[in-house]
Amino acid sequence: MSTKTEVNDLFSFNDAPLAEVVAMLERTYGIKFLIADQTLLEDTFTGDLTEQNLYSKLGFLCAAIKASYEISGTTIVIKSKNSGH
Repeated sequence: MSTKTEVNDLFSFNDAPLAEVVAMLERTYGIKFLIADQTLLEDTFTGDLTEQNLYSKLGFLCAAIKASYEISGTTIVIKSKNSGH
């Protein structure tokens, strides 16, 4: 009998579009995300963030897509580090 826990796979991604990852974070944490640079939506993320807290998840995600985040009130804004180009 398998008692596989869904939570174990909740934040494991393989070439997932950024929009999908962000949507899952929004649902899980009840926080609004804003993607400031629409070009970031073309990025994908591969990794397992299951054991990380929200800020660690954001740190790993932003490092993978060469972005940064800032908290603005109740919204987390994700911005490209290359927006000056």
